[in-house]
Amino acid sequence: MKITITELRPQPRLVYGNQAPRFKRNSEVQPSEFAILQHKNGLTAHASEGKQPLSLKLHADDTMLLLDRVMDAYLSVENCAFANSSGAEGMVAFWTRLRLVPGDPQQHPLLKRISGTLSPEGFMDSLAQVIESAIGRELEQCLAGFQYEPLCQHALTRFVAPFHTQENIRNVLYQRSGLVILDPLTVTAASAHSLDASWKNAEVKRMQDEQRRRELQEAMAEASVGSAKARLAHQEALIQEQEKLERERLELEQQRQREEVRIALELLEQQAEAEARAARAEAEKREAEAELERRRIALTEAEIARMQQDIALKEKMAETARNAADAHGQQLAAMDQHVRMMGLEVKTVNEKLSVLETALAQLQAHGVPGKDGALSLAAQWRAYNMTGIIKPQLAPADTLPTGTMLDVAVTTSKDAYIYILLKDASGKWISLVPDAANLMGITRDNRQTANSVVVWPAENRRRPDLPYWMLDPHTGFERLLVIASLDPFDPLEEIRREGERAARAWSRGICNPVDMLPASPGADPHTGIMDYQRALRVLTGQGRICHEMVVCHV
Repeated sequence: MKITITELRPQPRLVYGNQAPRFKRNSEVQPSEFAILQHKNGLTAHASEGKQPLSLKLHADDTMLLLDRVMDAYLSVENCAFANSSGAEGMVAFWTRLRLVPGDPQQHPLLKRISGTLSPEGFMDSLAQVIESAIGRELEQCLAGFQYEPLCQHALTRFVAPFHTQENIRNVLYQRSGLVILDPLTVTAASAHSLDASWKNAEVKRMQDEQRRRELQEAMAEASVGSAKARLAHQEALIQEQEKLERERLELEQQRQREEVRIALELLEQQAEAEARAARAEAEKREAEAELERRRIALTEAEIARMQQDIALKEKMAETARNAADAHGQQLAAMDQHVRMMGLEVKTVNEKLSVLETALAQLQAHGVPGKDGALSLAAQWRAYNMTGIIKPQLAPADTLPTGTMLDVAVTTSKDAYIYILLKDASGKWISLVPDAANLMGITRDNRQTANSVVVWPAENRRRPDLPYWMLDPHTGFERLLVIASLDPFDPLEEIRREGERAARAWSRGICNPVDMLPASPGADPHTGIMDYQRALRVLTGQGRICHEMVVCHV
């Protein structure tokens, strides 16, 4: 096998000491260049070691060969044997990039391989001999393992791609020439005369066989037609059949296109109708939400007006009670004066004192504020959700959503019985404490000692971990009453009896002004249950005191 270099790019440039005006006897070697200088003492190699050019002084009889450090090398390998060839009969042309590595100017490996007068052609021959001596045997062994086929340049390139990466090949080439192969070997041409000739003969034979097969088929077709007229009629029939098939195909294509257009139009209409329906539904939804908001606002305003009426009525009743107390005091003062004037017996005075003491005891039992020893009540309602407490103390008329849980901490100034009632949004009264309907499964007594804090309900038989009352899905205004009584009684029964009394009085045309108040929203006038204000009137007094809480349930 023989390796030759057919071309180097950029080409080496030869510079003579007395024929290069641009050097002016002082030549500069750029950082990207490599110079071989031939003078009377022999050959030396020079390269810049940094980024600055290297200046060389040339004598008149000096010759310098200037090379690029990185060069494109085109190599030709002749007389190579492939795996499926016998003898050295192949040729392969390669391309790669080489890099010259600077070294000792006097001992560079490449200087030992150059002989004779320095010239580009001689340098290329010397470089080819160095490459052949360094990698020739390994390259020959590599090519001997390749199965050659015509036009196999790409396959051969992939086959020899790992060749230059072998450490021993790189080391030998560097030691002998100071060269390094930068890129894989790329095959530009490959041939094997004996294998190419065999392939060409086989291809010619295949084409001849194909030609004979076509001729035989044509002869058989002609023989089947029988005559020129029959062949013409047959061809015309074939043409007509083809035209008919083409017309049918065009009709089917047009029909398919019309169907696609129709389907597309229907889809657009359906989409537009669906969008219109969605827009109408969205508008209706917004209108319904607005109407619901208006109703909620109206309900809130009505409840606020009712609460204001309740407050005004309470103030009026309190004023009436104060006026009656003042009048009663005036009567007692007049009675005292009359007794002193008339000189009544002690027994009559003692009876009067007994009456006064009885009235004072009743006033103390009724819990009139400001009197020492009267029954007082404190109730603190709290709101929770599943994460914990959200309002440690509810304000009157607080707004709470469905699912909110409640409990209440109750304190009394005397031993008392605790009753907790709920009037829901429908107007129905429910007893929460005592738990008559067994809503929470409260088992403890409703008797509470003085100055103790008791939390209700504090029990839940279904969910012991959630001992609270929960707001159900029925929204509206919920009224909660906490009643403390010195004696036990049945609040729902008294509400029922008072309702029957108010109904009888109303039927006779005689009633308390409170009975003329309009019923709460949702209250059933036929149940015999009286309105909220009438309930407050009957549940307070007689040693009882009441705490009221209103919740806006949304």
